[in-house]
Amino acid sequence: MLLLSGPRQAQSTAGQELVRALRALPAPGGGQLVTGRSALLTDTREAVRERLPLAAAVAALATWAMLFLLTGSVLLPVKGLVIGALSLGASFGALVFVFQDGHLRGALGGFTATGTLDISMPLLMFAIAFGLAIDYEIFLLSRVRERYLLTGDNRRSVVEGVARTGRLVTTGALAVAVVTGALATSG
Repeated sequence: MLLLSGPRQAQSTAGQELVRALRALPAPGGGQLVTGRSALLTDTREAVRERLPLAAAVAALATWAMLFLLTGSVLLPVKGLVIGALSLGASFGALVFVFQDGHLRGALGGFTATGTLDISMPLLMFAIAFGLAIDYEIFLLSRVRERYLLTGDNRRSVVEGVARTGRLVTTGALAVAVVTGALATSG
């Protein structure tokens, strides 16, 4: 017998445990159908937990293969993945610091910090931050490779590749920052 001791918050662990307990009860026609915010959150978390490793592996393998085909190197794609992962970690840290913990809320429209993040936000951040980091990596490596094929000089190729892509990457990052800033400060 399931004992209820008052209402549960939809995003709480107790609310999710209640959904699991209700679904585990025997029913004449099969399993229990449970709906609501707690059930949606429980189902979404389980789906993400189940599929996220595969999605990350596919993204990493596709990125590695793309960078390998571009450069012909085994180590440069690994470096690109490490840089992408570091960029992703910094983005997640900023997301938690600002929106989960509530720092800078006055500058960003005075939102209410709940101590949690919507489960879709880290997924969206993964797609955007990792994609942009790898995109900029491809810009840089393609210029370096182009210069290397012309000159055959490693040092000169890297210097010229960075010099030629610096403005492009900076302008792209500025555009992303302006758009993101507008979204973050909107009501």
